[in-house]
Amino acid sequence: MYVPNWANILTPGLNPPPRIGSESRKKQTMVALIIQLISGAVGGNIAGAVLSKLNLGPVGNSIAGIIGGGLGGQLLNMVLSHSGAASSVASAASGASGMDMSSILSSVGGGGVGGAVVMAIVGLIKSQMAKS
Repeated sequence: MYVPNWANILTPGLNPPPRIGSESRKKQTMVALIIQLISGAVGGNIAGAVLSKLNLGPVGNSIAGIIGGGLGGQLLNMVLSHSGAASSVASAASGASGMDMSSILSSVGGGGVGGAVVMAIVGLIKSQMAKS
């Protein structure tokens, strides 16, 4: 709820409008982050199964995948939101909600790919350190 201060009461034309929907935006951001982290863990474990020489074990793959999922998903979200192409399609399709199928799929894709990439990088570093 918006409570104006005394300066805004004395100059009523300068009152900013109350924030509407900021709680739902926070929930949508948290849901997208959770999707990215889970898909990052899955992507890390899939990459560990495919790239057996870089495998860190289930816990290591999951931890590296979670970190990569969060980073990759957020990076993809920043790129797509600044390009304008995905944001106009997403806002048109979602109406007022904001969590539409394209944003969910971009969270899953960005998180999964980010998790796989970070797991592969950590596995490569670990294997190189073991050789020397």
